[in-house]
Amino acid sequence: MPSTISKLAQKVHEVPGIENLKIFWSFIHRLRITLGMTPYRELYETPNGLVFLSARINTPLSRKKEVIAIPKDNMICTYVKNYGEWGSIEANYLVSIANKEHFAATSHITLIDFGAHAGLVSKIFLDKFVGDKIEVILVDPLPMNVEAQTHNLRKYSKVVKQCEIAITPLTGVVQFEVDLNNIGASKLKNNLIMPYHSRIIEVPGISAQHFELSYLQNSSRIIYKSDLEGLDAKIINQFSGDVWNRMVGGIIELDPNSNLEKKEANELSKKFSGFYLSLNSDMSKLLSISDLCDILESVGGPPLNLYFTK
Repeated sequence: MPSTISKLAQKVHEVPGIENLKIFWSFIHRLRITLGMTPYRELYETPNGLVFLSARINTPLSRKKEVIAIPKDNMICTYVKNYGEWGSIEANYLVSIANKEHFAATSHITLIDFGAHAGLVSKIFLDKFVGDKIEVILVDPLPMNVEAQTHNLRKYSKVVKQCEIAITPLTGVVQFEVDLNNIGASKLKNNLIMPYHSRIIEVPGISAQHFELSYLQNSSRIIYKSDLEGLDAKIINQFSGDVWNRMVGGIIELDPNSNLEKKEANELSKKFSGFYLSLNSDMSKLLSISDLCDILESVGGPPLNLYFTK
């Protein structure tokens, strides 16, 4: 059922003239961006392209005057500077699960953040988590992203574990494709595509099975978040039944072009059978296992976030 907040938002959305009001505020915000009146101002940029931004106002990412670090690109860095947030919907969903679990039991909670980038989702999560029994594992193979994480999560260093590796189908050195068009997305190299605007680097990779053995042996409750540019469904499908039993909820990005085989899609759908599933963070419209299987087997269309919880 929709929450009271979502019902109110729906009523506001139905008010006559609301579209004109939204257009007006969009114009005002674009004017502010043009004039440089953005939520963040750029302090400086390091020689390796790490940008340090200072908050002019309180934002979902930081308090006023707090400084955050983000690798320079035309996607995440630009959006944060202009709009003052990134990933807050996802972070708020994850922390709602964590806070509920914290009050329900006394054991530690582990948040896995695959494709952590600058650690912004984990930062919002930790800023809003109400307890102290937490461990956050950030996984990203790019040194600049790890450097940004170190700065952004420095006050949480005791509960944060950084892994400068790529999560991959198989353990070993892998080729990683860094986008030179400066839009922010990086991914494992697809050998079928010639990367005209990419730089290929070699990074250490770890499979889901080896990650499980190395990092999750002592995790009693797991919250899962991944943004792996098409590998999300394949990676989460590789975790053992033991990890699935300890998983209490999370978010994965479903890419319709991930090319899951029918058998893989069926296997993954069955593993989600004990969860509530939705494409909306407020869980206002639930998916059936059949719906999920159709999505996993589809080809084309934009990536979708799958929200799941027990």
